[in-house]
Amino acid sequence: MKIIVGLGNIGTKYTKTRHNAGFLALDEFTRQLETENVPYEWKEDTKLKSIISKIEYKNTQILLVKPTTLMNLSGEAVSKILNFFKVAL
Repeated sequence: MKIIVGLGNIGTKYTKTRHNAGFLALDEFTRQLETENVPYEWKEDTKLKSIISKIEYKNTQILLVKPTTLMNLSGEAVSKILNFFKVAL
């Protein structure tokens, strides 16, 4: 499994700002997935402090992650994701 984490800040205050570059990158990636008919669905997981989507792309499981913590606390969410899915860096 591969994990792609897009860093950003939750809330309309940060929408389409440099503070959400990671979220915007994941949004663009999922737009491109749509053109290739790759199904995805975002779901919030409060225990993992993230909004996640699991996809299969070119025979690889990929977890897309948008932490719901503030940018400076995103390490908490990433740590929870890595531990839960037992994925090494």
